[in-house]
Amino acid sequence: GGVSGQSSISILTQSTAPGYSKLYELAKVTPGLRDGLEICSAARHYQLEGDLVQAVDRYTSGLGVLVPLLQKEHKGQRRDLLKEAVYYWMDQAEAAKLNLHNRNEQLQKMEADPEVPDKNCRLQ
Repeated sequence: GGVSGQSSISILTQSTAPGYSKLYELAKVTPGLRDGLEICSAARHYQLEGDLVQAVDRYTSGLGVLVPLLQKEHKGQRRDLLKEAVYYWMDQAEAAKLNLHNRNEQLQKMEADPEVPDKNCRLQ
């Protein structure tokens, strides 16, 4: 099934961290690193689909694996790519948390005062 595996990797790279496909190749020999990459990549897909709860959960898990590995990683291309990916996913995780927080606040306001959306429309 090498062909189907290749196509899934190319799909992942379209919406994930810079240098991901190269990093994934370099990570094949390190199962923990590979797992962390896959978890963060899944998080990004959940985020793009709008499932922010799952996205935040996966980012938290994946970064929990990758950050300690980054600190132990020796200097070189893999470390540089991993660092770039970790920072990218940290930014995405923060954005997902913020969006989730804002969405929850909006829902609470709407539940507290069902007239709020109408008032917002008239303010324009």
